[in-house]
Amino acid sequence: MKAFVEYAVVRFMPFSETQEFANVGVVIWNSEKREVLTKLAPTPFSRINNFFDDLDGNLYKTARHFMDLELRRIQEYARDADPTNLDTIMNELTRQREGVMTFSESGMMLTEQPQKALEDLYSTFIGRDLKVPKEIRERVMVRELKNSFRKLPFEYKEHSLATNFGQFNVPLATEVDTKLRAIKPMAFNQNKPIEIADHGDKWVSRVRHALDAQTIEPSNFLFTIEKPKSKLDEALKAFESVEKGMKALGVNIIPYDRKSEILRFATPDIDSRDFELR
Repeated sequence: MKAFVEYAVVRFMPFSETQEFANVGVVIWNSEKREVLTKLAPTPFSRINNFFDDLDGNLYKTARHFMDLELRRIQEYARDADPTNLDTIMNELTRQREGVMTFSESGMMLTEQPQKALEDLYSTFIGRDLKVPKEIRERVMVRELKNSFRKLPFEYKEHSLATNFGQFNVPLATEVDTKLRAIKPMAFNQNKPIEIADHGDKWVSRVRHALDAQTIEPSNFLFTIEKPKSKLDEALKAFESVEKGMKALGVNIIPYDRKSEILRFATPDIDSRDFELR
């Protein structure tokens, strides 16, 4: 039999000044049935580092630990609680307040399977069912590549490339023996074919201007790409047009899932006697 349950999304908000947060869990409760169900994101949780670059990962770990203890305590209490008292406790737990761990406004839904409802809500708010915006996906790609480069004897970081009339930033670059080596991850997950073309053409144009200014050599620049998931002809044609423009530059192009090839590009020939870190 279907019954109404209330739910709230657990939010991790380390910087109250900016009000930025990441969804990290879901709580469902039915006071009449004395039932409280919870699911929190694991630790470590890569989304935290992807969203909050300057955050010590231990803060989320500690905050999650204490939230988990509190939720477990409430679950134990709920088994023998008076429905009115349990409702009061849940309202107090999820009310709007400042803190590292906060809650969204509570919602209500009709379900006959509370556990499935919990999983569905988790997938929507914390899982991967929502489309990741282009900018966020590329930021994740940058972070993952930085992690894979940790054992290299030099650091890849954001760097500006000059053109004959200005400059622009690339997210991953290093300088070896006075020569720049740069990597630009690109995700073609835009909704419309014209947006795929616009995103790609912008970077093809930027890199062309940097090459014209001799800021970087074609052999030292890499586009690592994620192709569109869409199978529509228009989307594929837009991507093929962008890829053609990239190839015309003479730069390197490697699919993002070929991590070993990306690492080989990122690693210069350190056996050369002319090798020198800057």
